Amino acid sequence: MPLEAENGIKQKCAKLVDRCGAYVSLQKDDKMAIVTEKPIKVLQGKKMEAVAIVTILALAQFVFFSIQVGSMRGKHGVKAPATAGHPEFERMFRIQQNTMEQLVAFVPALWIFAYLVNPLWAAGFGLVFIIGRFIYRSSYLKDPGSRGTGFTITFLPTAVMLVWSLIVALLSYF
Repeated sequence: MPLEAENGIKQKCAKLVDRCGAYVSLQKDDKMAIVTEKPIKVLQGKKMEAVAIVTILALAQFVFFSIQVGSMRGKHGVKAPATAGHPEFERMFRIQQNTMEQLVAFVPALWIFAYLVNPLWAAGFGLVFIIGRFIYRSSYLKDPGSRGTGFTITFLPTAVMLVWSLIVALLSYF
């Protein structure tokens, strides 16, 4: 193999090691062999725990909102499986449902971003998401028309993580 080609492969290997921490070796047939175990945790060190903590907090927030829906059912006499009744119950129910809808995109975006880009940045975006959900809840309970700020604070971190991850994945792939 020409020296320039070997150096190019070594540079690509070095980038791969820097990005995901995998152990890379060159085989005689000029193909890379990637050997790693537990790539995310081993390779990112303690940083992935921050992402796990944020995920747990986001799910705990959803559970908290769900408990509040149950409490509103009892307070206003809304029998299951009804989803309509007193306006206060309906607002809390919509907060809980919208949070669930947001989590469907947020949780995968958080973990993909942590893996492809940076786990500490992912955890930071995750905290913004959680704060946004509390702002959304507070606003929606007072006046459903005022929920826009909380929704935006919730939506933006997910959108940024998804777009940024896609760009990194595409650049890595091609």
